[in-house]
Formats: sequence, structure tokens, C-alpha cells
Amino acid sequence: MDEFLENLANSVGLPVGILQIVICQIASIPFGAVCRYLPPAMRWWYNLVLGLLFTLFLYRTDMVYLLIGAFTCYGAIRVLPPHIRVPVVWVIAFGQLLYSHFWRLFGDDNNWRPEVVNTQLVNTLQLIALAYNSVDMNADPKTLHQEELNDRLEKIPTLLEVLSWLFFFPCVVGGPVIMFNRYKAFVENPKLPSCSEVLPLQLMQAIPLAILSSFEDKVPFNVVLSRDIPWYHQSLWYKMAYLEAACVVVRCKYYFVFSLAHCSLLSSGCAFSRKAEPALTYKQQFRKFGLWHVCRHFLNSDADSKGNQWGDLVNMRPVLWELCPNVATALKDAWNINVARWMRVYVYQRAKRPDQGRPTTQRMLLTQLVGAVWHGFFPGYYVFYAGVALCVFAGRSARRTLRPLFLGTWLKPLYDAAGTVSVWIGITIPGVCFALRHWSDCWACSTNLGHFSWFATLALLGFCAVVKRVLPRPKKAA
Repeated sequence: MDEFLENLANSVGLPVGILQIVICQIASIPFGAVCRYLPPAMRWWYNLVLGLLFTLFLYRTDMVYLLIGAFTCYGAIRVLPPHIRVPVVWVIAFGQLLYSHFWRLFGDDNNWRPEVVNTQLVNTLQLIALAYNSVDMNADPKTLHQEELNDRLEKIPTLLEVLSWLFFFPCVVGGPVIMFNRYKAFVENPKLPSCSEVLPLQLMQAIPLAILSSFEDKVPFNVVLSRDIPWYHQSLWYKMAYLEAACVVVRCKYYFVFSLAHCSLLSSGCAFSRKAEPALTYKQQFRKFGLWHVCRHFLNSDADSKGNQWGDLVNMRPVLWELCPNVATALKDAWNINVARWMRVYVYQRAKRPDQGRPTTQRMLLTQLVGAVWHGFFPGYYVFYAGVALCVFAGRSARRTLRPLFLGTWLKPLYDAAGTVSVWIGITIPGVCFALRHWSDCWACSTNLGHFSWFATLALLGFCAVVKRVLPRPKKAA
């Protein structure tokens, strides 16, 4: 099998690991179409068997690690009392993930096989969520947020149900994260609506992403590591634009994989959530929301003309990310959306249970730290999340001090455009560091660019502080 895959990869010009992932994602689309026509009782087994076959194809014997984590955490949820259940599952699930990250840190970067950690990342979050949801069964509804009420269990599921959920074949490569109640509602839905309108749109989005991702070798990151090449002597703005283009091409690889995953969720019917208002045409969207909205939601497959909603499990919104006016909105609504939701519900909201009010800096920093550790131990991940936290602070400050000056004026679109440019500037160096991963490469990258992203974000924070002091404060009502 390995020899056949190597020969096939050489003929199509892809690394073997990437080829395996693409094969699984493409195969999931017709298998998903079969799933929607099966009776609910058979779907549990169908999804589990296919998921196990996919993991065996991807990871060979390494899939044992996934089974060990699933059985151990499920046993803890079944047996342990509620007051220690969540901490124990955190230790087991996250401990196994960190063990894999530790060996990945000292492993071979050129290893051609897919890493089992790709599936562990998703399973870890889902198992921890299951532990919380099982504890919430006995909690006072008044103490829970609405999302926690939606996710909490009525009873602890069976082992078959949990394994079918964890190894759901469209998601074994890398997500999205699906809550158990959402998966159960899909499996037990006897009549799923047709996806004939939205699936072609999602496929149309995947094709150009695949083409763009093929240019990754044309815009390499390693040029930023040396001062002995002509590239280093280009202007700062040229180098920043080049690296932003390189980041876009690298992100297209992830956009493509998640687009294919969503295609299989659409074909299986799992992406269907509810009935609501029919989708607006692009002409109607332009009249109601303007050109900026149409650009950011181009080829959107969230709804069809019959009012069926398909967008709750979308994991990436490429155009929205690239044109987003602030980092907080981008992380929430455009990049790895379901992981961001998990971080918000199971870390940010639960970090300080009695507080239902304004977000706090401590909880935001804790959420960023958990996100960095979840990705692994490479220093580049922590540099990236530090940059994200700084950009979030700057975005909040600009929203409170500068945005009110532009609301209701013809300059508001210019403010939004300036926000998009500031996101590009602030995230470029941290984004490159995320891809480079190693500390020496990250330092060389930032140094060779004069630490421009960091200084520009700090300058925005300083400017907002000055504006806040200069502008008169609104008088409080008596």
C-alpha cells in the first residue's frame, strides 16, 4: 500500500500524507450521500466502521492511540462522580495530546505520513466537552449559558454512540468539532433535506482554493530568514506584501481541506441544522447590506432557497478572514470556527462562572494560552497567539475610541478598510512564525522585518490611548 501511494503521489505531484488526506475527504462525499438514505439505527454503525477504516488508512497502527483515549475518557465519564469527572478527563485527554505533541516536537519535520495528532486535536476537545455536558445534566439551568444548555446531555450515551461520534468519517482528518447532541440529532433525523443547491457552491469554493494552494512552493517563507539574498534589500512594504501573499497561499491549503470536509457534511446531511428564512440572492444582499457584505460572503453555502440552514458547522470562511476588519471577529467567525466556539464555551465562559458580564483580560489570555498549548509545543505557536492577543487588545481599544467617530458618516467604509489593513499588518509576522514554528526562525523573521507588526500594533494602542485622553468624556445622566 505504501509503495502504491508513493507512486501515485509522485505522479500527481503531492506529498503522500497530503494525498491520503485528500483521498479521504473526496471519498467522504459519496459515502456521505449514502449515509443520508440509511435508517437512523444503521447510521451509528455505518459512520463508525467507515471512520475506523479511514483512520487505519491514514495512521496504520497509530490509530490505537485514538482508541485508548476514547475508551479511557468514556470510562471516566461513566464511572467517576461529577465533581472530579471534568478534571480527570482534562488530564487524560489533554495529557495524551501533549504526549503526542512532545514526540512531534523532536520528530522528523519531513515525515511523509499524516500524524495521528491531527485527529487527536479534535477528539480531545470533544471528549472534554462530553465530560462537561454530562456534569451539566444535574446543574441548575439558571447557572448555564444558552450554548451550554443546548449541549448538555439528557443521559450518558452508549459506547457505540460515543465511538460513532468520535470517528465520524468526514471529521477524522481534522474536524470540525461537533457537539454530541448535534451529531445525535443528525443520526436520528429520519428525513434530511436535499443539499442540491448548497453542495455545488461549496465545491465551487474548493476548486480555486486547491489551485491557489498549489503555488506554495512559488512563495516560500524561508527567504525571510537570510540577509544574503536580494529579497532582503527590498522595501519593507514589499516584504510585508510578499509574506502576506505567502500566508494566503498557505492558508488556502487549510481552506481547501475544510471545504472538502464541509462538502461531505453537506452530502451526509449532518450540516443541516434547522428551517429559517430562505437565502438572499447576491442582488438582494447588495441592496440590503452593500458590496462589502457580498464580497465577504461570496459563494456562501449557509442556506438555500427553501430556508434550510446549512452553515452551523462551517469551519472556515476564506473571504471573510482575508477581509475581516478586526482580529476578534476573524477568530470567532472565519478561522477554525468550531474550535473557537469550543474555546469560548468551555474555557472562556467557564473560567469565571459567576461573572456573566463584560469579558475580562484574564479570561481572554487564558483562552489564548489554552489554544496555543492545544496546537503543540513549537515556539512559533506561542508567538502567534501572543500576536493575536496584542491585536485583540488593539482592536478593542480602536472599537471603543475610534469607531464611534465614524459611525453614521460616509467615512465608515474607510474605517472598515483601515481595520482590514491593520489586521494584515498586525498578523503577518505572527502568522509567518506560526508556519516556521522554531524559535530561531521566528526571531530571524521578526528581526529581518524590524519587528514591524509588533511596533505597528503597539503604535495603534498608543494612538487610541491618546485619542481617549483628548476627546471629552460623555457626561453621565443624572
